[in-house]
Amino acid sequence: MQAIRSRALYNVATPYPTAYLSSQTENLNATTEMGQRSFIDTMIRANRDLWDRLIGHLFCSRMGDGTARIEGFKDYAVGDFFFLRNYVRYELGLYSKTDDWDILSTEAPQGVADAVDFANLQLQVCVQELHIPKAKIIRAGPKPQVKAYIDWVNKMIPTEDWFGLHVLMAPCILASLTLFVLSNH
Repeated sequence: MQAIRSRALYNVATPYPTAYLSSQTENLNATTEMGQRSFIDTMIRANRDLWDRLIGHLFCSRMGDGTARIEGFKDYAVGDFFFLRNYVRYELGLYSKTDDWDILSTEAPQGVADAVDFANLQLQVCVQELHIPKAKIIRAGPKPQVKAYIDWVNKMIPTEDWFGLHVLMAPCILASLTLFVLSNH
């Protein structure tokens, strides 16, 4: 399947700060052609066993109720930084595939800058709030599970499979929707 550029789906799959999300709420209403089921619901149903393992995972439960160990949370935060650092590369990879000068001259600079800013914010949280030395974070690199996920994401960029690319961005989609819901309550 060839890539079909959909700004609505593309914006759902980008991890932007809450301020950006609140101005882009119309982009969060992406639905599939299967009727009323949402894109997220379709992904969850197609991957129910994985979803159930995620929801039932002890660390996720502890994060949800605020009882996660700080060391576990630090590992999670550092892994998130490496995912977001790779997201910069992902954005560059997507924009490198277009010949459309309007996109390259208007959307690409801001899209890449937003991705860099988001990764820098996560690094700042790790260093300033969690007191992890920056040199230690950079030197450590991603853990094998995070690296495997990053490699999988990067392998999908050349395929131009729009659905596959958005499934790969599921963590960002879920995080974006969470931020959106939290900002409205």
